[in-house]
Amino acid sequence: MFIRKAEAKDLPAIASLERRVEDPSIAASLEVLHNRLVLYPEGFFVAVSNQVVGYLESIRWDNPSFERFEEIKNYEHMHRSSGAVLYIAFLAVDPAYRRYGTAFKLLTAAENMAARNGVIKIQLVSQPKLVRFYRIMGFREVRTLPFYLESSIGELMEKTLAASAAP
Repeated sequence: MFIRKAEAKDLPAIASLERRVEDPSIAASLEVLHNRLVLYPEGFFVAVSNQVVGYLESIRWDNPSFERFEEIKNYEHMHRSSGAVLYIAFLAVDPAYRRYGTAFKLLTAAENMAARNGVIKIQLVSQPKLVRFYRIMGFREVRTLPFYLESSIGELMEKTLAASAAP
């Protein structure tokens, strides 16, 4: 398995994966995924093992305040090319490829890209069951978002990047 930047040819597989692992009512369409890839290709990665088995999409922004997914649902409109914060909007791994370091490798690729490009912090919203994984990856809880999704809470987490890693 290897990690690389996503390409347009990957989008059907990414859309299929997202529909399998996410609530279909909020899964991004092929068109939305295409627009996000065009917007910030540097922050869109895939894990490949004969096929796309995971992906991570992100944007740069300036740390907006939010409590619910609905407030940032169209987060691509919040993208700022010089934003100080990398927001990981989605990280998905095919269930058959979990526990093999796929998410770790995707996060590491995003973190390395962010550090090279002067980002000072990475943020994401975690499902409660994944908080422990993100802690191991160096993230800390910022605050609980009790109404992030209608059906579940979210945990806003962040990781400050070492000053020496930025250019």
